[in-house]
Amino acid sequence: MDFKKMFKTFAAVAAVCVLPFAFTACGDDEGGDEPLPAVQTPKSAMAAYNFEVSADMLEVLDITISFIDKGVVKSEKMTSSKWGYVANGLMLPATFGYKVHMKVKDNASFSKSSYDFIIKTYSTEYAVYDQNGKKIDALSSGPSSAAEGKHTGLDEERIRAAFADREYINTGFVIGTDGKYSKTSITW
Repeated sequence: MDFKKMFKTFAAVAAVCVLPFAFTACGDDEGGDEPLPAVQTPKSAMAAYNFEVSADMLEVLDITISFIDKGVVKSEKMTSSKWGYVANGLMLPATFGYKVHMKVKDNASFSKSSYDFIIKTYSTEYAVYDQNGKKIDALSSGPSSAAEGKHTGLDEERIRAAFADREYINTGFVIGTDGKYSKTSITW
């Protein structure tokens, strides 16, 4: 028995068997059986408006909120200390925002010696949705804060002077067809 010849034959057979594996990759660069992620195309948006005040404010002020829903300006009078509205199905490009108008009630009865006027929430939250109705998370926003949000110990004279006719205008936003948003001014 010639071991050298047998070893060379075995080595040649092994090399031929192993050769196809030398030209294949361990991983699959094209994703294999996993589907490629779908492209998210921005198609619609939603805007959620929230406004909350102290009970003292609601007691002596008429508070009216004007807001945009699908391009139409709507108004509602606040009847409780919390107000909220969700505008769904806004087609892009979409403009949204709200403003708050406050004035002393005609029949205001100032029964207390002092009032605490606190704006607890003044926010707009928004999101963009793709062609399949799925939220594009990277485009969500949180609440913004109100300027002049807390006045304590106000008496009737100071309230009548400061709230004869006052507006808080929240920044308006526009979301383009590309799903990107920017601040805008709204003509009310």
